[in-house]
Amino acid sequence: MQQKISKSFHESFGTYSSPRVHDDLVEWGYIISQKTVARIMKELGFKATPKEKFVVTTDSNHDLNIYPNHLIVNLV
Repeated sequence: MQQKISKSFHESFGTYSSPRVHDDLVEWGYIISQKTVARIMKELGFKATPKEKFVVTTDSNHDLNIYPNHLIVNLV
């Protein structure tokens, strides 16, 4: 079973975590729980990494007007 988990993980270039690896195994006809897949992946040292890193798009350093938050002002 470790070989099939390894195959699924490496075919995804290391982006699949246990739920998706489990889905692959079920699709291939194997009966195994997602918890078992997660345990085996942990034993093998497999950790999913996203393809793209998170990019911050908010620019808080500007000179534009910032309007007050009336919801918070009314609660106080």
